[in-house]
Amino acid sequence: MSAASADDLADSKTRTFTFTLILGGIDEMTEEFASSVYARCDDAMCGEHCGRPYVTFERESVRLAAAIVPAIQQVESAIPGARVIEVRSPEIVVIDLVNDLLRMRADDSKSAVAEQMWQVLIQDKEFTGS
Repeated sequence: MSAASADDLADSKTRTFTFTLILGGIDEMTEEFASSVYARCDDAMCGEHCGRPYVTFERESVRLAAAIVPAIQQVESAIPGARVIEVRSPEIVVIDLVNDLLRMRADDSKSAVAEQMWQVLIQDKEFTGS
């Protein structure tokens, strides 16, 4: 079951929630693990970032908790030994980036790079480092 229950869907208007489950307990996202997740969750995308396995969802539900909790249960049951150690959303990633830039701007040795990245962020362009 990849979406909310039929009762939840009938009671209220659904939304699509995007979130990522960061996994611990496994060293990598193997094809076998990913296939097991895909067999249970048709709204998931498996991958690795900086050596950390993750599963990203775009899940329809009436409430965020009703989307996240079953996803955690499905992923942990699909991958033996895996445990969800963190849940992240795209909005949190942007907020973390802004906070990192604000800290860098306060550090004189990093302020020039931070200011360049800040301007790119304000203009909503991809930072290339050049």
